[in-house]
Amino acid sequence: MTKYLLLVVLASSVIGRPSGESARESLRGIRSVRVYIDVQGEELIGETIAPVITIDTELNLREHKLRVIDDDTALADCNMTVFVNILETTYSSGATTGWYSVSISVEVDQFCRLGRNDSSTIATTWSSGRILYTDNLQSRIREVVSNDIDKFLNDWMASNPPTKSP
Repeated sequence: MTKYLLLVVLASSVIGRPSGESARESLRGIRSVRVYIDVQGEELIGETIAPVITIDTELNLREHKLRVIDDDTALADCNMTVFVNILETTYSSGATTGWYSVSISVEVDQFCRLGRNDSSTIATTWSSGRILYTDNLQSRIREVVSNDIDKFLNDWMASNPPTKSP
């Protein structure tokens, strides 16, 4: 069962993924973001991982001058969400062997207007994802999410170079 689940997760993280210059270009002009962390499999990963990842991610974004909006004001003030999805995919034997399989994806979702009919939708405009097999679950998850947020910030900074003051 796990082999099939991993194939589905891997395929969905590769097919249709925004990449390259178009993904980077979609980040131009973004000044504020909302952060949403979704953890599935907390019984093995630990209930404390979501708040830790939230703090790590929000701090990293703020350090790079992105305004982080809370859920209460997000819809009014922000049209972009940094979505971190962590899915523990190991079946029960992982608890006894000490090794776990985890799917991690970081996506940027934005409100977009479709060119063909001028309707609006939410679309993933930037993403990064991977599957890891580890015995050090919480620290590896933090490391991978942090690296993916750094990739996002690198693309964001390339699309939003600092303006020179006169």
